[in-house]
Amino acid sequence: MKKFIIGSLALFFFLIQPTVFANSTYGSGNYGDCQYSSCSITITSSAAVGLNLTPSDSGSCAIGSDSVVVTTHNTNGYFLQLSATTSQTSLNNGSSSISSTTGTFVAPTALTTNTWGFRVDGQGGFGSGPTTNLTNPSLSTFSGLSIAPGYTIKTTTTPTPKNTGVDIGDTTVVWYGVCADSSNKNGTYSDSITYTATANP
Repeated sequence: MKKFIIGSLALFFFLIQPTVFANSTYGSGNYGDCQYSSCSITITSSAAVGLNLTPSDSGSCAIGSDSVVVTTHNTNGYFLQLSATTSQTSLNNGSSSISSTTGTFVAPTALTTNTWGFRVDGQGGFGSGPTTNLTNPSLSTFSGLSIAPGYTIKTTTTPTPKNTGVDIGDTTVVWYGVCADSSNKNGTYSDSITYTATANP
């Protein structure tokens, strides 16, 4: 689960805090060269993502990233999903909110003022990036949140990498962007997202 927070005073601050799930819903069968009981999958997310934004009358934007690492011995790989943790998809601060953008994972759109979203370079309908070079996230495209099961943001067909026999996992960088103006009241705005990794049967 990622939790977004916008701080008070003249500076907005976003903090994204994850909940991650390694899905083990399959009760039997083979997964490539391993069986259910011996085919492990794990998922981790980096620390909370902080986005600093100084609001202006015309609107300002900020962007930051999270690294999601999946490790599995499954020879058929895995798929990774991102969803809203609850039915809430906007960043809320009491009666004030910043809406999730109307773009989707397959048809992302540019952020407009008082919207937020995510993107994964080279996946879905997103360009190859690199997003890290953007100075203004409104110049790129983003997807809004969807409730569970959400969007499948990555699919692989092979085991995750090893280095000298040690699992190093497969990293997906998820970018979060927000644009807001000074019409928003001061305070903390928050929302949460969930990552789920599932081994391919």
